[in-house]
Amino acid sequence: MRALHLYKDAGKEVYNIKTLFDKVTDMPDKDFNSDAIFSQLSEHDIIHLATHAALVPGDLRQSFILSGDDEPITIDQIKYNWSLTNVDLFALSACNTAIGGIIGKGEEILGFGYLMESKGAKSTLASL
Repeated sequence: MRALHLYKDAGKEVYNIKTLFDKVTDMPDKDFNSDAIFSQLSEHDIIHLATHAALVPGDLRQSFILSGDDEPITIDQIKYNWSLTNVDLFALSACNTAIGGIIGKGEEILGFGYLMESKGAKSTLASL
């Protein structure tokens, strides 16, 4: 399995996790940007994001995952540009990724995890 670790301010966390895998692509801080993520999504079975995020119930335009270069990755960017069909596990180790928002059909209770699965990830792990 190939793992992709993208992180901002989480070096120790990622160091401990990446020792479990043989093939790891590591994208710390400034290397972790929207373009770099997009080019790597289909190349890995496991994607681990360790960063900051916010899901704002009732206003998805204010919801985001923060990249390592401090640029927000919006729900619309994920929804319309990402494909995760080769991903077995998408781990969101970021604040509020498991908090639901008002999206529409009940999926809001699953937060960003639902979004990643709707883009093709077979399973997700999110945090409060």
